[in-house]
Amino acid sequence: MEYVYFASAGSATGLAERLSEHFGGKILPLSQTRSAFSLADVMVFVVPAGVAVRQIAPLVQTGLPDPAVLLLDAEGQFVVPLLSGHRGTATAVATAVADFLGARTVLTAVQDPGLVLSFQEIAEENGLSMENAHAAKKLRDLMMQGVRMEIHTDQEVEWRNPSADTDSIRLLTYDAGDPRPIRNGYRMCAAEDTPSVFLTSRNLTSKENSSSPQNILILRPQDIVVGITCRSRSNSDYVYDAFHSVLERQEIPESSVACLATSGLKAEEPALRDLATRLHIPLVEVDAEAIRKSKYSFTESPFDQKNGAADVSAPCAYVASDKGRMLLLRSSFPGGVTIAIARKRGKIFL
Repeated sequence: MEYVYFASAGSATGLAERLSEHFGGKILPLSQTRSAFSLADVMVFVVPAGVAVRQIAPLVQTGLPDPAVLLLDAEGQFVVPLLSGHRGTATAVATAVADFLGARTVLTAVQDPGLVLSFQEIAEENGLSMENAHAAKKLRDLMMQGVRMEIHTDQEVEWRNPSADTDSIRLLTYDAGDPRPIRNGYRMCAAEDTPSVFLTSRNLTSKENSSSPQNILILRPQDIVVGITCRSRSNSDYVYDAFHSVLERQEIPESSVACLATSGLKAEEPALRDLATRLHIPLVEVDAEAIRKSKYSFTESPFDQKNGAADVSAPCAYVASDKGRMLLLRSSFPGGVTIAIARKRGKIFL
């Protein structure tokens, strides 16, 4: 984007210079407002409000393509979008400027704040963690300006507030059993700078780039239950590596895991207790009778049938998740480590 700055004397000039160094662009005299208006993407005025309005008013009336126009006080405490512009949303630019300065964005909202979703409140009420949390305020500011946004989710959601403005929100739902479609949705929104929220237990970012774009907020439920068993005296590091290998293949971040689940016979196994300690999550002991009742739902492997062994990782995950959705029935490793994954039952209320 092409930025231009206009400033009165003193501290206003210093503020314009700071912005120019950070965002790029040129500082111009007010006499060049007309020529800059037709060429710039963003015009920043660090002048009295009356001066800025008198400068741009005749230009808006001519129907020239209007840029985003921002007004700042000389101390850099407030950023006011005056004109949104056909080339970009002034609210988004104002938010970026305010973030850089540590200032407050002053919006002349076109929406009733009570009708706009607060993702901070949604996260708190549903026990969700927020990744790229600063995006929550930016998305709310955009919605206050009437900008449409998208919510992508593989969770079961329910609109709790019937008065919420859902016309400005596009809800896209995905099958929880396959992580690929929602990852593709994330990549598309990132590439197209689409204001969006992703509500999912799946990992969306890559190893190479674990940060999310400024326009995307990720809400993360902690609803994954990992059923796990291992042989006696299994190596703790080996079990730890097996656990993370399965999560990586299933594209599930560690932050989504609510608990480990195993049978009573294995609940005291040092490798499993050490795993729970290292992850800072509980190790849940599943009742033997509950395992027995649910085992018929899961087919034992030919190896287990031949050797009389019984893998209980899947029944443990299923029971501990309150008979939730099975995402992985079984992953086996040499040394007797078996892992299954389920997702807890439940709804997310918006």
